[in-house]
Amino acid sequence: MGNCFHPDAAEEQPEFGTQPCRVVAPKSMGPLLRLFGSKGIDGDGTEFELENIDPFLLCDFVDIPIDLNEPPFRPPFCAHPHAGNSVASLLLEGEDMAAWDNIQGFEKEPIRAGGVYVVCTGGGCVHDETNEPVVIKRTIRRAPWGRSGDEQPGARFRFFQLWFDPGHVYAVDGPPPVSSQVVQPEAVPMITAGAMRVRVLLGLYDGKCGVDLPVTVLHCSLLPFTGEGILRIPKRSQGFIFAVERQVRVVIGEETHIIPAKQELVVSTSLEEDCEVKIEVDIAQGASPHEARADDALEILVGFGPPICKPFYKLLGYGGALIASSEEKVRTLMAEYERDPKNFGIPPGSSAADTSRYGLQEGYKGPMDGKGECQRGDLAAPAPQARFYVKERGPYQPKGSGKGPGK
Repeated sequence: MGNCFHPDAAEEQPEFGTQPCRVVAPKSMGPLLRLFGSKGIDGDGTEFELENIDPFLLCDFVDIPIDLNEPPFRPPFCAHPHAGNSVASLLLEGEDMAAWDNIQGFEKEPIRAGGVYVVCTGGGCVHDETNEPVVIKRTIRRAPWGRSGDEQPGARFRFFQLWFDPGHVYAVDGPPPVSSQVVQPEAVPMITAGAMRVRVLLGLYDGKCGVDLPVTVLHCSLLPFTGEGILRIPKRSQGFIFAVERQVRVVIGEETHIIPAKQELVVSTSLEEDCEVKIEVDIAQGASPHEARADDALEILVGFGPPICKPFYKLLGYGGALIASSEEKVRTLMAEYERDPKNFGIPPGSSAADTSRYGLQEGYKGPMDGKGECQRGDLAAPAPQARFYVKERGPYQPKGSGKGPGK
């Protein structure tokens, strides 16, 4: 799509604006679906046909049922390092989550369903999203749409994590300081687009502004038999439409695309004009309201923004990713992290937030790729103590025959 982690692949990318819209199935990774995002420069990570959708670098979606008789579900990652990108955590349904980073510690407010947490990672930080440290009564919330039934408790954990470049990697003066923000669901602007309700999570759309960033991310809901939703994607934009729930019919110009549930449509607009997108719930012709589940809304996540169109260099490690404009810069960042993980990115003269709840263990990746996480010259040498884990849960243990501590 024009934004490549592997610069050698740049010549293989079609010219911006000529990429046709196409439907893509995500990659299943246990409880997690990866919409896009792929390997780092060392060839480690997940093999997937969509390395990115410039300016978006990665998107993961978790959707699992919640059993209140079981311990609270935790996202399948622990505190992990980032640099050079912005990370948006979008909780559609589930229990309140506490956001933390090593610069300022816990956010003042938890993330509630329908809210959004964004951390712009600048020159580097470690961040985490976890269950609330102290919960007396467990409550599963859902994103509010102002419809009857919104107040009913949820039953699932549905969560997106989206990485993107807000223009920091190639900033002339270097990336800005680390910053973060939690926006509660009642503060998220909501508009009507045709018959569809649209929550503006990030960026500017139709005069409403979510978290002020150059990319736009919308969470949309449409009931069957109420009409069609109408979206407008600006010219010089690229992005995606992901069918969170139900199958969706998308009409762009004279083209019609059917997106099955939990798949996405990759969209690249032309350079000359905005793109109108019509959204409908795809139901069988002649189906009755009962057959069509008339009270069961379609949900989609829509992201778009101006592409950066420059190569990126990504290193994966310790559950996170570091991104920079050259291989030398990104390897320097990784060496800085491995040297002092808990103080990674802390400005001179400042102290890191309280990290006493976290331990560190030798680093390793998932069980299938068979590669260590660190940049040891001697692969037989011990790995750095640089993977975070929550002490009360104990060290992370990989499943299968992958790299373990000391291996």
